[in-house]
Amino acid sequence: MRPMEKGFVDFMDQFKTEEDCHKHFFHIKWPGGFTCPKCQRKEYTLLKDRSLYQCRNCGRQTSITAGTAIHGSHSGLREWFWAVFLFTHDKKGKSPTALARGIGVSRFTAAHMIKKLRGVLGDADTTYYQDGIVTVDDALWLLSLRWVAFFRARRSRAGGKVRRRGASCLKQPL
Repeated sequence: MRPMEKGFVDFMDQFKTEEDCHKHFFHIKWPGGFTCPKCQRKEYTLLKDRSLYQCRNCGRQTSITAGTAIHGSHSGLREWFWAVFLFTHDKKGKSPTALARGIGVSRFTAAHMIKKLRGVLGDADTTYYQDGIVTVDDALWLLSLRWVAFFRARRSRAGGKVRRRGASCLKQPL
């Protein structure tokens, strides 16, 4: 099963505790094991009381969330993992109130999480190219085809010119 095909129960089983999320995030951030950002050495000591990794060579302390969108957040990794899951598995997007109810945080914290997630996903759209199978929502695809057919028919009836009424016709689609 590919990671994107995980259902609610599978996700719940995989990320039950904060420690499970921490281990998964560690393997995503450092697939070959910890590497110090300052001296590039692999030896480290885990400071459990502060959840920091300290390089044994230079003494630099690094958080697992350093350099990510969730750095400095007071919410735990488990809440962030749940927020990502719920945010990405809803076609219409999540409102801050619905996300707050879903993961048990305040509405303001949920709004901050959504803002961060939208920023990260927007950056990913401009940075990465899609490769392989891409799933497209059928309803939106059919809607766009209907609009294309509508405007083509309208243009042919008007002799190749489309009559624009009001400023709303000049807006660019998102």
